[in-house]
Amino acid sequence: MGLLRYSHLLAFLTGGAALIPAAASAQIPTGYISIEIGPSEDRPDLLRIASAIGDGKNWAINDDYPFEARAAAEVGRAYIRASIDTQGQVSDCIGLEGSTSARFVEAACRLVQRRGRFRHALSSAGEPTPSYVDVDVYFSFSPGDRLAPMPPPPTTPPYRGSTLRLVSKPNWPTRPPSGKSDGEAVLAMSIDAATPGSPERRFCKVYESSGDAALDQATCEAAKMARYEPTDAGPSPYFGRWIDMLVRWDRRKARHRLPIRSAPLNAAIEGGYEALRAEVRPSPQAEPGDVLVTLGIDGQITCRITETLGSDAIDRATCASLRSKIRFTPGEDIFGRKVPNTFSVRY
Repeated sequence: MGLLRYSHLLAFLTGGAALIPAAASAQIPTGYISIEIGPSEDRPDLLRIASAIGDGKNWAINDDYPFEARAAAEVGRAYIRASIDTQGQVSDCIGLEGSTSARFVEAACRLVQRRGRFRHALSSAGEPTPSYVDVDVYFSFSPGDRLAPMPPPPTTPPYRGSTLRLVSKPNWPTRPPSGKSDGEAVLAMSIDAATPGSPERRFCKVYESSGDAALDQATCEAAKMARYEPTDAGPSPYFGRWIDMLVRWDRRKARHRLPIRSAPLNAAIEGGYEALRAEVRPSPQAEPGDVLVTLGIDGQITCRITETLGSDAIDRATCASLRSKIRFTPGEDIFGRKVPNTFSVRY
């Protein structure tokens, strides 16, 4: 599941600078600051990610909007990364891509370092470890103003049931165009037409790369040359049809595999999903929190606390209980390959 986001929005009035003439002060527009917390670093070796404590309502004060920017009616955004040490303190702060000016980055870092409150991360061994939390700070003149949010990380489209049938085996190249002669790629071959009855167009999209762009391209070109037929009727024989395909290269020889099911098969948990929830809160002192549980292909469980259940000790005990008590059969993708499954458990 790659990056985890928790948003706490606050907007409040910022005051004017001291020791300025009343007439000049009256002409300076009122400024507003909005703060959004997240995402946090999500390393695979973390038992618990770093996080903000509370909703951040007391993080900013009147003087946090730079006076020069307010006097010039300047709006902006600071997208910053706050490094969190093992004591939960902000040890460093830098501006990230998406910030509009160094002036706003400096102001945002100053308020986060002075009044931001964070909970430190825990390593896989349950020990405090340095990490970071990203913070969006918006400076504007209306409490509802927002700049465009940072784009989310790219995601892989979900697999769909194939609507094409492979008639002839693709003529895979016997010598890949690069030095790489092994690898595995998952691709989707689609055939479309601008309008029913118009000439067909063939497209190939690589969902999972072999690790070599030339090998991926050669695989797609071979797939485009194969013969297909539709699995169902439609306004045009090939209008909007596709087929998913796994191609594996081994010692300069390619083999393909077609889906054995139309959707991935989730891991089977002994006792069902409720068995996960039953183990999330082993202590009566635990507070409501969030846990990400990954059921691996090797039968191992990875536990990640995304919102603490109250303390380091309770978080450690929760993950230890999950690892020792939960039994499961790994999930499989549409090609029958074992794949990890991740569940978000809220208690």
